[in-house]
Parts: sequence; structure tokens; C-alpha cells
Amino acid sequence: MNDVEAHRRKLDSAEWSEELLENLPGVEKATYGIVEPGPYHPGGVPLLQAGGITDGALRMEPDLFIAPEIHRRHRRTELSPGDVVLVVVGRFGAAAVVGVEHSDWNVARSVGVVKINEAGREHRIGQWIRFWLKTPEARRWCESQMSKAAQSTLKVGALRRLSIPLPPRAVRESILDRLEVIDQKIVVNVRLAAVAGELADARFRNGRQWGSGYGMSLCGEVVEIEGGVSDVAAYAASRQLPGVAHVAPQEILQSTLPYLVGLTGRTSADPKELEEVPGLLVATKTGVMKTVRAMGPAIPKRGAVVVRPRTDGDGLWLFHELRTQGELLLAQDRRRQPRELSRAAFSRISVAWPDAEVREDFARVAGPLHRRAVAAMRENVVLAALADTTLREVRAAGSGSVRT
Repeated sequence: MNDVEAHRRKLDSAEWSEELLENLPGVEKATYGIVEPGPYHPGGVPLLQAGGITDGALRMEPDLFIAPEIHRRHRRTELSPGDVVLVVVGRFGAAAVVGVEHSDWNVARSVGVVKINEAGREHRIGQWIRFWLKTPEARRWCESQMSKAAQSTLKVGALRRLSIPLPPRAVRESILDRLEVIDQKIVVNVRLAAVAGELADARFRNGRQWGSGYGMSLCGEVVEIEGGVSDVAAYAASRQLPGVAHVAPQEILQSTLPYLVGLTGRTSADPKELEEVPGLLVATKTGVMKTVRAMGPAIPKRGAVVVRPRTDGDGLWLFHELRTQGELLLAQDRRRQPRELSRAAFSRISVAWPDAEVREDFARVAGPLHRRAVAAMRENVVLAALADTTLREVRAAGSGSVRT
């Protein structure tokens, strides 16, 4: 009996089991991507990087193409449908299952790959692994194994030792069906939130185009600004803020939505307890400014700032001013652009600031769009909790069924 057939029989089993990832039926191997992909090669092989994995999906347009000869030397990470890809450098947790549109791509060192064989594809083992990676249990274990260097890294050896429960096939199929329905609804809500933000952006651009006579003000004159902190734990303790999440600049820069929803997975703060006027989180890199609305209390780490508007109208106006004009605002004084964003640097940025009547008029249009988007994101928090509960029940049921 060949290996694939042996895997198929195990996956058809009516018994509960617990396996290390490297021994999980359906898994061929777990490895990581290319350390030195070389320079950009037009017409070469698409390379998936960590930033291309967001919200359980893969970006369609690669940032880099590599030379075919480099790709041929790294066939071990050539992607096939059903494989699992996950971020293993800098930030852990983002994972996705490869579809046909990403067949034959390769991956960078920041991406881990779990290769799935024919039996695993038939039994949706890639989907099972992806859902399990999202559980608090899996995240805690993997984060405990990550190096503490400047860019924390999950070593592939540690990934291979991740313990994954394997329910009987009938139970597993039922759970996967439920989780995939939840996932599909989450994707719909994410799209709704993105479109709401785009519609509000369009309305803002249209109004700003005709408002060339608007006055200009320095950010430090119109909103409260708080710079990022180096020691988040000490800061939270000094302010008596137990359970409040911290936010790294990279998390803001890689957010695909107008809201930083990932906070709800890492804080004990209730996501429904929004501030009366939502704060704005801002981060920059060369030539790029990214602004998101916080869905709950958050402490920015060094290199990011939190902006606290006085009114919702002020907040919505500034939010869209920064979203639509960010790169132009950064270019106001190239000589003074800092390596990382600080309170002082952000305070010096000059923004369009019309009369309060204009700002409130825009808020009457944009406000309902944002409220609908926030409702969708809150629903996603509930859906994610339902998925977590489902997987915790798997662990509870399996712990009494696995033979020791």
C-alpha cells in the first residue's frame, strides 16, 4: 500500500486521533520559502510574500517575480491547490489555502508551506489545518516557539511539532462545512466594510474637489495626538488599562480594511465598548501613509500614533483626508520626513480643515456608511467566536476519545 493510500485510510477512520502536523494524514511536508529570491525578474515566476496573505485569502497580484532558474532550485515550495501557506516571520497567524489561481507560484522565506498530498486534498486537510491555526490554543503554542529576535520567526521544526486533533471523518466533514459557511459570511462582511469605506472616500474626494477654498490647519492644532510607546506593558499599567491591545505599525500598514479588526483576537477588552469618538491609528513607510479606525481601545507601539478627534464629524473628515491625501501630505516637506512616525512629526502635517458646518455635513453622509461597516465587523467578531467555540468543542470531545 503506497503512502497516499495509507493516508487515505487514516482519513477515512472512525476513530479520534491527535497528531503532530508533520505526521498528520494528508500532509506531505512542512517547510519554508526562498531565503534569497534574487532581483525582480520581469516575466518570471510569481513569489508570494507575507504581505500577500490577508483575511484568509491570497493577493492576486504578486509584488515580486523571480528568475525561473531560482524557482527550479526551490521546487519544494512550488505551490499546488490545497496547500496551506502561513506567515512565519514578523507576525504569526495569517494563513490561507492555495487555490488553482496560485498554482506554480513560489514563496518567500517569510512564508511557511504545508504541502498537502492527493489524499489530503480529497479530505480538505488544508482547510482543517488553516482553521486550527486560528485557534487561541494553536496561536499560543506557536507564539511560545517563536524566536525573540527583532523579527520574531516561527521555525519550521516548531511548526512540524504543532499538535492537531483529527476527529472521525463524519464529524470532521460536518465541522468543516459549518466553519466554511462561517468563513464565507465573514468574507461577505469584510467586502461590505471595504465598499462602505470606498463609497465614503468617493464622497469625500468629490466634496474636497469643489472645496478648494478650504482653510488649512496643522494636525496638532485640531486633534489630540498620542505617540507610540516602546514599553506597552509599563504604559498600560501606569494608565490602569488591563486587557488593552497594542498595535504595531506593520499591523496598520498591512490592514486591508478601514478598521483594525485584528485587535479583537488579542485583547480582553470588549470590542463593543467603543470609545464615544473612535480613535484613528496612523503609520507610515517611505511614501505611504495608512490610517485605520480603531474598533476598541488600543495602544500604538513606537512608530505609530493614535489620533483622538474631538467630535465624530472631525474624526470622519480627518480620517478620509488622511486616507485619500496621505501620500501628498507626506510629501509636504521631504527633508523632514522621519524614519518612523512620531507625535511631533504628525503634528506638523497640514490638512484641509473647512468650517465645522462642512465637516458635520460630510459626517451626515459618511456616518451611516461607517456604522453599517462597523455592524458587519461586529458580526464578524461573533462569527469568529462561534468558530472558536466549535473548535474548542472538538478539543473537548477528542480529549476523552483519543486512546493513550
